[in-house]
Amino acid sequence: VQVGELEEELTAFLLQQKLALVHAHFHQEREAVSALHRAEELLGRLSLPPEKLALCRDMLDMAAFQLRPGFLDDPAYEGALFRLWRDADRLGFGFQRFFGVYLIALCQHQRRYKEALAISQAMNRELS
Repeated sequence: VQVGELEEELTAFLLQQKLALVHAHFHQEREAVSALHRAEELLGRLSLPPEKLALCRDMLDMAAFQLRPGFLDDPAYEGALFRLWRDADRLGFGFQRFFGVYLIALCQHQRRYKEALAISQAMNRELS
């Protein structure tokens, strides 16, 4: 796989993962599952270092969890989301902020307001 092809396939993977999140948000389960399957196929073709591959798998899990009722109370969802927020800067600029928004929403849902504030402040520090 050439570098340009790898970047294109990674971009296509990321687009499908985001598409799955959008469909999940609007309760369009069939479309979300379809986007997740396409993302999984693309991920299978990528040759990434193990740590980046693990992050991509967490990204798929995070989107899949959102199709389940009560996902905001699932410790496995929280674990995947926290790993993404903590390690997403390995994928590039902006990923930590993207997942931080979801982590803040989870903390607010669970009434962990101090954690939500700390995450928000950490995200703002990175922008300054």
